[in-house]
Amino acid sequence: MKQYDAVEKISKAIIKDKIAMAIFLQGSLARGLEDEYSNVDYFVIVSDENRKALIDKRITYLSAYDDIIYIKENNINKTQLSCLFDQGLRFEFNIVLAQDALNIDFLLPIYDPSNILSNIGNMDLSLSPREYGEVFNSFCYKLLEFKAAYIRNDVAYSFYLVNNLHNEFAIILRYQYDFKNAKLGLKGLLTSLTDKEAIDKYLFVLKKLKTGNSLEAVQIMMGYLGNYFDVLSIAVSSNINFDLYDYTKKEILSLHD
Repeated sequence: MKQYDAVEKISKAIIKDKIAMAIFLQGSLARGLEDEYSNVDYFVIVSDENRKALIDKRITYLSAYDDIIYIKENNINKTQLSCLFDQGLRFEFNIVLAQDALNIDFLLPIYDPSNILSNIGNMDLSLSPREYGEVFNSFCYKLLEFKAAYIRNDVAYSFYLVNNLHNEFAIILRYQYDFKNAKLGLKGLLTSLTDKEAIDKYLFVLKKLKTGNSLEAVQIMMGYLGNYFDVLSIAVSSNINFDLYDYTKKEILSLHD
């Protein structure tokens, strides 16, 4: 695959210059979920004294794989760069200082001569009870913004909001059926769900995500959320604002097409 080829050629160029402390991948390649359409989430751990040298030579290293047709700096520190190669591969080049590489999403080591990656804990993609409550309460609160847009007949903004709500709904759904990866939300959702009921529920909502069905979509999502209350732990339930939920539910169910 072109992703593997790019990682190999770019890594060899960086390693040859002895500028990196470690190199690793994140995302679908790190998790073994890649396909021909996957981008590359590429990370280089570097010492502070070598940081500028790596920034200055990023384009040279990237060009070791293929011609570049688009580059975008993603922050003012020049540590995050998005690149599109001539063959269509999307490549995210990230520079990380050793002292900042503490809690990172699942990673796949590419180069680690000093074994420093073994000391980096993988990020927890599950939700704590507090985090679950924050997502749930945020979902309910955003529904009120949707209600205002819907009443104004602001079709475009209503559709935008229902798609944002859809992502938080996916996190909540995933918490019930794929707890360890709840924070991934929509990403790879259907491939991770194994429960037929959960898949059917999600697909039913997905089919309603059209401009003319935005109200029906949010009402269905709202109804599904209430079905999970009986299986939530006390720790999780204590972080849910049930007054907000009850108020929002009443407001949303009072709307009609």
